[in-house]
Amino acid sequence: MRSDKVDNEWLAGKWVLLGCFIGNMLGVHSLPIYGQSIFITPLANEFGWSRLQISLGSTIVIFSLAISAPLAGYMVDKFKLGWVIGASALSMACGFYLLSLIGPDIRGFYLALAFIAFCGGACSTLTYSRIVSAHFSIGRGTALGIAATGNGFASILTPLILAPFIAAHGWRPGYVLLAVITLFAAPIVVALARMPASASPANSPLSITREGSSFRAAFHDPLAWKMAVTFFLIPLGVAGLITHLMPLLLEAGLSPAQSALRASGIGIAVVVARLATGLLIDRFFAPHVGATLLTISAAAMLLLSLGGSEYAFVGALGTGLAIGAEIDLVGYLTARYFGLKSYGRIFGIFYSILLVGSGMSPLIFGWTYDRTGTYAPALLMAAAALGIAAVLLATMQSSPPLEEQPE
Repeated sequence: MRSDKVDNEWLAGKWVLLGCFIGNMLGVHSLPIYGQSIFITPLANEFGWSRLQISLGSTIVIFSLAISAPLAGYMVDKFKLGWVIGASALSMACGFYLLSLIGPDIRGFYLALAFIAFCGGACSTLTYSRIVSAHFSIGRGTALGIAATGNGFASILTPLILAPFIAAHGWRPGYVLLAVITLFAAPIVVALARMPASASPANSPLSITREGSSFRAAFHDPLAWKMAVTFFLIPLGVAGLITHLMPLLLEAGLSPAQSALRASGIGIAVVVARLATGLLIDRFFAPHVGATLLTISAAAMLLLSLGGSEYAFVGALGTGLAIGAEIDLVGYLTARYFGLKSYGRIFGIFYSILLVGSGMSPLIFGWTYDRTGTYAPALLMAAAALGIAAVLLATMQSSPPLEEQPE
């Protein structure tokens, strides 16, 4: 009987899952960040901006998205998702076009990126994880993992498409291309990534869309605060190593080719971890799965701190495991413990907290290196953060029955 339900769930949700995969691949957390690295050299050559000045644009994207996430979550809960996704994608496309028009005043560059992140907040995993959670119950973890790999594919495809285009046509047409891709993809995502039609709560796994805590009730629950701390500590522990792994390896005497080979472990582990986490949390208690992965990641950070660059690939794999697991866990645990009644707003807060951790981590790694001349203290901090997050997950209880709460 369970097998039949699983098969029916995947049969009914396959096109929705494809839409959410595409949405994650082209979302505000993908194109503006993965595409930006390709624009660094041409922007520096044309305007004389330093790489630090241009790189600050990615930080602006992250913090603008952190500010907008709760608002995007409110819109996702209150309005028809097709309109919300469409308006958000249109805003992103306008922002990319504005970037194609910027001049030598770098404030215009920063403002355009902030506009993309703030107004494009609904074109993110926040929205697509809600849609996936509404369509999948038995296989929810696996489905969330598959949808989240869209972000990983974006990191692979964006340079392959954008770099040769910019080399042939210039950086301004490159931003126009991103606008066109966004506008072309938006109707496809809106058509495919739909919320389910009403179904009988007696016999449908989709009935969870009628259950759950109100936003106010959720954040009176100590569990929500425990989850918030966990989702802050995970990116705080790993995001900095993504930025600083290459400098760490180069300063250890490795060649650029050797450094890149070791750093590639992050991308490999992210894709594998997102799929593996989804499969595992459908079969085992999700917080314990997360705690196990974070314990492995913490051990990898500790090994890299004590053993040096010899263990860089291990550190990269540990980083990828934590990054790959975090989004799956945020989406799955939000639905498991609080339902979908106020999912967008609750997830929006968790996502915002996660992004703040992501933005702070590279700064901590850089500050620590500037003060000590080594990354070892930052790696020890990362191991501690991941270890604490693992303990918090390991001590979470089974979810109580969901009940409607008054607003």
